[in-house]
This record gives sequence, C-alpha cells and structure tokens, in this order.
Amino acid sequence: MRIIYVLPSLKRGGAERLCLDIIRELKLRDNIEVKLLLLQGLNEYEADYSDMEPIVLAGDKVQLSILSKWDIQLNRFNKIVEEFSPDVIHSHLYEAEIFVHNRPFSGVKYVTHFHDNMVQLKPFSWADTFKKKRIIELYERNYLLKQYANVNKKFIAISEDTKKYFTKNLPAHLTTNIVLLPNAINVNRFTNDRVFNKKKVYQLVNIGSFVKKKNQRFLIDILLELNRIGVDCKLQLIGEGALLNQVKEYAKQVSLVEKVEFCGNVNNVEEYLRNADFYVHSATYEPFGLVLLEAMASGLPVISIDGDGNRDFMKNGENGYLINKGDVDGFVSAIRNLIDNKDLLNTIHLNSIKTAKKFDIGSYVDRLLSIYSE
Repeated sequence: MRIIYVLPSLKRGGAERLCLDIIRELKLRDNIEVKLLLLQGLNEYEADYSDMEPIVLAGDKVQLSILSKWDIQLNRFNKIVEEFSPDVIHSHLYEAEIFVHNRPFSGVKYVTHFHDNMVQLKPFSWADTFKKKRIIELYERNYLLKQYANVNKKFIAISEDTKKYFTKNLPAHLTTNIVLLPNAINVNRFTNDRVFNKKKVYQLVNIGSFVKKKNQRFLIDILLELNRIGVDCKLQLIGEGALLNQVKEYAKQVSLVEKVEFCGNVNNVEEYLRNADFYVHSATYEPFGLVLLEAMASGLPVISIDGDGNRDFMKNGENGYLINKGDVDGFVSAIRNLIDNKDLLNTIHLNSIKTAKKFDIGSYVDRLLSIYSE
C-alpha cells in the first residue's frame, strides 16, 4: 500500500505529532510506502523526527477567489502523485483540504482527518450575512463539498464530540463516511515506574501553545490559590505562542515569577512529565487531548478542564479529574485530595496507565489500515 500524508506544516500540535507517529509506525510494517508532503517548510519536530524526510511543496498553492481568477499552482504535487501512484491521500487540517482535492485522482481513497471542529465546514446561517471571513469560508465549503462528491471519500473524527459536530454540519449523504478513530500515542515513550511520596514542594506541569483557548493564565490562578492555602507548588509551562508574554506578565503581577518556569518548546516532553507530580490542563475546548494521554501514560494524575472531547477517555475520579471551566477551587480541591489520600492517588495512577495503553499507536495503525482498505 502507498500512502501520501499532507499537512500545512510541522508546527507543534497534536495533529502534527499524531501524523508523525503514524508514519513512524507504518515504516515498521511490511509492504507500506509513505510520503509526507508539507505545504510550508516550517518543521518544529526536526530534532524528534529526523527520519521523516518531508517534501516541501514550495511554489504550489491553491487560492480560491469569489471575485477574481483562482490562483492554482500544483505542479510538484501532481507530479508526485502521478509518479508515486498512491492508494490513499490522507489530509490533515483545513489548509490541506483545499489543496489535495483540487484535482481528483482516480483509484485513490481520500481521507480527511477531523482534528477539531472546523468552523469552515459549517453551513450558512443568517448571522454570516455581513461577515466577510464567513462568506469566503462558505464559498470554500461549497467548493469542497463538490470535490468530495468526485472521490472515494472517508472522514476520520478523533472524538465523539467531533463526530457529532460533523454529522450535524456535513450533508447527510456524506455523514455515513465518518469514522470514529480516537487519537493515539507511542505509550512506550512515556512509560514511567513512578512512586509518589509526600513532598515539601509539588511540581505541576502543562504543555501547550500559548493561544487563547489553551488558557494558561488560569493555571497561574490555580497556583496562586494552592500557595495561598499552604500547598507549596511550582508550575512548568511548556510551549510558545502569541500570548506567552501576557502570561509571563500576569505571573509577575501576582508575584509568582519564582514559582513559574516558562520552558519554551522542548524535544523531551517525556522527561518533564516524568519529573512532575501533577498534570494540569486549562484548555477551554479540547477536541481530544493527545497530551492528556501522554501525561496518563507517564502515570501522572491529570486534572483538566472539561473540554468536551476529553470526556471520551477521562473518567472523573477514576483516572483523573474533569473540572468545570473557571473553577479554580475545583482544581485546588482535586490536587489537595490526591496529596492527602495516598490510596486514591495510587488508584488514579494505575488507572491512568491502563487507560493510556488502550490508545497505543500500534493498534491505532491497525485500525487505520483497515479504514484505508474499506
């Protein structure tokens, strides 16, 4: 089987990391050939995945326009497809959608991976009438729906919430092609035989880009309250992004600079998870939550905002805690409860590891290959 994966770039994110782990696992299988194509040259995973050898489609583009002529340059992409003759073209993230469906190739299965609830594929509502961005998105949606009708099509949803969203927003004739396939991780990378003991200072950790929905400022509020009630904690924030300086400034305003470490992007997240005591997750919306599984595979107790998609595998009080948005006291109570109750902490630890093992990349790829063959 020959497979082409298409991504906009390799910036740090769950979609990109999952795709790279899939490819690495596929390379271990017999009779599988894979090519990874990027629309842009950005590669923030070069140190971790130096074996990937992505092909950057420099100069290729698909720009649709309502009022002027479309600008389409797909010379490299079309040549690669013609020469490689893939059985599957698997696109990740919206920008890749427009790109790969411009010219339908016969004999190819087209797979779209829904990593989040793409607003671009919502149908028209009267509220969109005077919104220029939505008008453009609706124009592109109409284009994509026509292209979907011309190919052998499958859609992969990463959670029940995401599947529900697209079942509601795609035309009925396409919804039968939506398959639920929860995300996966390389469990062995994160396995950790940790032992929890009482400490003077507890280490909290969070991983994510500094963007609005990741909501890291909320974690500063949690840290502030924990230290106020006498639970001495520190917080490591891993990642970069547009709001990084705002969060740094807030930590300074509440006099927690010495308690918060801003680590930037790192290549060894498993080491940070291994050395932490609790994983705290503040995203207000989570299509799935790949990093939560990584923390659970590391044996960490996970305390997370209920972000909808993470309900698929997190069971409150069994393998972690799901807390309502904005509930600082809920996070603080969960952490204090675990510190004070060693038996409960050990139960959460063991259940977290059991949960993560159900989402290992090996069995995931088995299911993915069966979807390709359907």
